Amino acid sequence: MSRHLHDAAVPQLYQHISFSIDKTKPRKWLSFLTTLSLPKYRGWVRDLILVNFRVEGFDSMKELTEETVLSEFLQCITQLPQLKSLSLCCPVRSAQQVPTKAIAALSQLRSLEVLHLDDISFSDERAGSSQFSAMTALKELNLTSVRECEGSGKWSTFIPYALHRNIRSFKYYQKWEIAQRDGRYGFMEPLEAEPDLHFPEMRELRLPQPVTVRDVDGLIELLRRCPALVELGIEASAKSGPWGTLIPELGRRIPSNLVAQLQVIYGSTDLVALLAPGRPITKASIRSRRGVDTPLSSCLEALELSTKEVTHLAIWTNNWRDAWLEEITDPFPHLETLAMCVRTHPPLALNSWNTEDLAPLVRLQQLALVTRDAQRKPVPTESKLQRKTAKAFFEAIPTLQTAWLHFMSDEWKRDGTRSSESLDGRVWDLWGISGVW
Repeated sequence: MSRHLHDAAVPQLYQHISFSIDKTKPRKWLSFLTTLSLPKYRGWVRDLILVNFRVEGFDSMKELTEETVLSEFLQCITQLPQLKSLSLCCPVRSAQQVPTKAIAALSQLRSLEVLHLDDISFSDERAGSSQFSAMTALKELNLTSVRECEGSGKWSTFIPYALHRNIRSFKYYQKWEIAQRDGRYGFMEPLEAEPDLHFPEMRELRLPQPVTVRDVDGLIELLRRCPALVELGIEASAKSGPWGTLIPELGRRIPSNLVAQLQVIYGSTDLVALLAPGRPITKASIRSRRGVDTPLSSCLEALELSTKEVTHLAIWTNNWRDAWLEEITDPFPHLETLAMCVRTHPPLALNSWNTEDLAPLVRLQQLALVTRDAQRKPVPTESKLQRKTAKAFFEAIPTLQTAWLHFMSDEWKRDGTRSSESLDGRVWDLWGISGVW
């Protein structure tokens, strides 16, 4: 009986593999690669996640080098016939350089539907189109914080091979180093030779901000080819230079009937003010910088012109004036989620929020009101004051179930208890934006 249980359980165990690479224990690569190389396991693996993906630390191991480990890893990966999802996540601020042949090998995975590469760059100059294969099964492509270094291959050469008629989600967050000089929509150039190629299944796009007029052309053309798009995010980050500066240029040229089914939007006040009117927006995540973008008040006025009720609203701002909740809650009484972060120096006090301003929100279930120091100084958690403030919010809003009042604090529940999940771990999901934005 135990033998039958074992035979039934093992395939399930090996369908989903998550493996963390320990820099101090490079021999873990050996055990991982040995497992993947066993023929009896290859047909079972469906999802593979490598956390802290890096190929280094082999100086003291004569039998292994970074190159041989990477080559063996790629050989194992390409021999997983049923692999559906692959995620290679590098440590934060520790980019992994890989040769072009590595990415080319990944493009040959015929069954792959989801590919997520985080903080990876090419290590050589060769990135010719002949090296890549069309990834016709791919449904989701997520390139997070990918880098393009001087003299290295370009992601714009690989991306066209991953974009095809059946793809549903494309997320592309490019590091800023040389993108500002070279533009960020180079991947659209090969597609210009295929004017009839459209993406009827595309539902979600997360894209870098356009930094050249050529980028604006590429962005408009991509949106034109995605008639059923539901979610659109355009990078809006203070880390990325003068973000949003070409959004007005986009506004002057974008047709009014483009992305007519858009429901979710992430980006600067300029972007939301441009696309919200006349479209069925129900969820908006907005980043506002005083004196740079469209004022938040004007953006919210445009958001009111959505053809559907707005139920989820997130705002990230460095203007304390934007923290006046009555100007946010009155126009949007049907909010179910409200997340707001005000980054100033000194930071706003926790008791700056007025519970009475939230009374109109009769459907609110999740609330995050957070202040941060613009000079990156720590803000005290003030647990006792948080408990008191959370209690006041729960009393004022009968429908409220969860509240966060500090990035690093636990979440507060209506029954007075706290869970161990802090907003810091969920902030990007709640705000609806990538951690690199």
